[in-house]
Amino acid sequence: MKSVRIWILILAATSFLTGTAAGLLLAPGTRGEADRGHPFADYEQMFLDTFELDPVRRQALRQILVAYADELEDVRQRHLSAYMSSMEEELEALGRRCEGTIRDHLLVGSARDRFEECALGRPYTN
Repeated sequence: MKSVRIWILILAATSFLTGTAAGLLLAPGTRGEADRGHPFADYEQMFLDTFELDPVRRQALRQILVAYADELEDVRQRHLSAYMSSMEEELEALGRRCEGTIRDHLLVGSARDRFEECALGRPYTN
């Protein structure tokens, strides 16, 4: 075993196997059964680590948490749309002010006319 290549191959194989073993032992998310596909997966895992549940109750817990996440998203969407509509007037005024600043202070001459056409959604023709 005087060949340097053999020692290099042995060292590479040992390093690979050591890294693989360490990755499997230390990798986050390999601890348990919680599905990482919903927002409360960490809570689910903590709950399962704390309380010993049979498979039927584990499935029920997952269904409860998924339903809870869906309902939270529904509430968030409802309030987000109400929030957005409540600030619509202010956003329109801000947009008009920005448009005016660009038109009046940034653009000159015929560029203003072109900007007006674009701002109105009309195609500009030369």
